[in-house]
Amino acid sequence: MSIDSQLEALIRPLAKGLSDVVFYPIEIFNQDFPLIVIWLALASLWFTSYLRLINFRGFSHAIGILRGSQAGGSKKTR
Repeated sequence: MSIDSQLEALIRPLAKGLSDVVFYPIEIFNQDFPLIVIWLALASLWFTSYLRLINFRGFSHAIGILRGSQAGGSKKTR
């Protein structure tokens, strides 16, 4: 038995257990959702409110920076 097959035999049960927890199906409105989807949705709502909607407030600023109209800072001189 090679070393990689021994490592796989050791790690496979751990990976299977972790996968079973992370992708545990939760039924919402007669539809199964993996636990990770609900966890990520709740985390995104939490950080959006905690950071006072910065992802919405800063979007126009980010577009302005990409366009170069709000570059700010020092300008390059040649």
